[in-house]
Amino acid sequence: MSFLGELRLSMKAFYKGNFTLGSRMFLTGIALIYLIAFVSLWLQIEGLFGSEGIMPMERFFERLSKQENTVAYILRYPSLLWLDHFLKLGNNFLHILCGMGSLLSILALFNYWRGYSLSLCWLFYLSLVVLGSPFLSFQWDNLLLESGFLAIWLAGFKRRDQKPSHFILFTVYLLLFRLMFFSGYVKLASNDPVWWDLSALLLHFETQPLPHALSWYFHQIPPILLKIATVLMFFIELVAPFFIFMGRRLRHSSGILFMAFMLVIILSGNYTYFNFLTVVLCLSLFDNEFYRRWLAVLPTQFLKKGNFSLPGKTWGIIQKVICLLIVTLTLITEGRRWLPMRQNPVISNIYSLVRPFRLVNTYGLFADMTTTRPEVIFEISADGDNWQELQFKWKPVALDARPRFVQPHQPRLDWQLWFSGLFYERVLALFLKQNGRTPESYDEIHRFIYQRYRQVYSRHVWVHNFMEGILNKSPSVLNLTAHENWPDKPFYCRAWLFDYHFTQIGENTWWQRENKRVLFPQLNNSK
Repeated sequence: MSFLGELRLSMKAFYKGNFTLGSRMFLTGIALIYLIAFVSLWLQIEGLFGSEGIMPMERFFERLSKQENTVAYILRYPSLLWLDHFLKLGNNFLHILCGMGSLLSILALFNYWRGYSLSLCWLFYLSLVVLGSPFLSFQWDNLLLESGFLAIWLAGFKRRDQKPSHFILFTVYLLLFRLMFFSGYVKLASNDPVWWDLSALLLHFETQPLPHALSWYFHQIPPILLKIATVLMFFIELVAPFFIFMGRRLRHSSGILFMAFMLVIILSGNYTYFNFLTVVLCLSLFDNEFYRRWLAVLPTQFLKKGNFSLPGKTWGIIQKVICLLIVTLTLITEGRRWLPMRQNPVISNIYSLVRPFRLVNTYGLFADMTTTRPEVIFEISADGDNWQELQFKWKPVALDARPRFVQPHQPRLDWQLWFSGLFYERVLALFLKQNGRTPESYDEIHRFIYQRYRQVYSRHVWVHNFMEGILNKSPSVLNLTAHENWPDKPFYCRAWLFDYHFTQIGENTWWQRENKRVLFPQLNNSK
């Protein structure tokens, strides 16, 4: 039988299947992930975006207020935070969004007006993401919004549970397919030699953003086993996604493979709620028979048949329209990414119109494997002579500090410093090549970055803001760090760039570092 014939039969069987339990598990999981995301961000929101934070929202609105067409910017950045700009609520509004998002997540978790609760969760989180660059620009933030949007239409807006729409479930499956398949495809399409020669995992565990203690042990695995693991990874990412659409047993097999893969990633590194969210997507792949047979340990309310209301004719049409919309946007998004469609004005206009709402996104992590681990190390001083290293809660600084397990929480400052280290490594290399020396002042390296990397300048200028927050002893910024021994008058702050590596078995520390380079010569604040 041809592949298309097999696919047709499998889809026919899919639309006859009963997925009420899988849908319930998926919706409960989405609510739980929303709760994790809101609470995690709430703990740091004031230090990141507050009036005395690293990237105050007020500065963003001040820049936009100087533009002539404010309405166009509101459409470009659809966010409830515009209300804060007009009402002048300050930090309170940030706390309201996170607090209300957390409360609504709990309501959705316990199935209280789940459709309405998930709708508001999506709106509140979108409001934070669209204005939260660079700290809210990660793929899993977009993945949560895309998954959360589909969850709204799967849950419905009736008090009682509705029978799940197979059309909406299909869009969930399509999302999971894109997430997994393109995660593998981009690795090969990048032509990065470490992926093609299967040596990427020899570097991955020590160069990933935030390793934990188990990452060190994964790094010690013999190279031959890590290369075999890379082959298995490519099978899971490039072959198994097609199983989603190829019959019940293969669909279940893909779900089990994906969840086992996510478990290994959780055990080997801190990737926030990303892997947990992927597991939640996988829960929708299993039908009622699977859950009742293999997961009888679940609470009764999950496994009982229950009384489900049938969707009305109008609601059924709406769900089909949503499915058609998502499929169309998927074709447009992926077409712009991989096909010569970028210059088509119609496609570009449609994409520009819907892109701010994160309804369909592109995915694919580690297309280019990082082969080094440059760490930005800050130092503070009261007199400019006696310096002490600034300690962080999660990112490596002290060589003997045990890497900590932090997921599903995401310390966004620590995460972003990993990206900054990679960026500044390129900056310093280019500066040294062009000038034959290291930068002599903060202003010199600052001007160099603006001239050479103007397009991405805004993504990294926050480092300067962070240093100013340290010098001014902003309580919200200081709370993002783990430093305790603050000088009475931290007049000075500077930064270095070190190359960090995991130690080997038998050594007394977790890390070793070398190649100390001047990054930011001392910045002072003598106020």
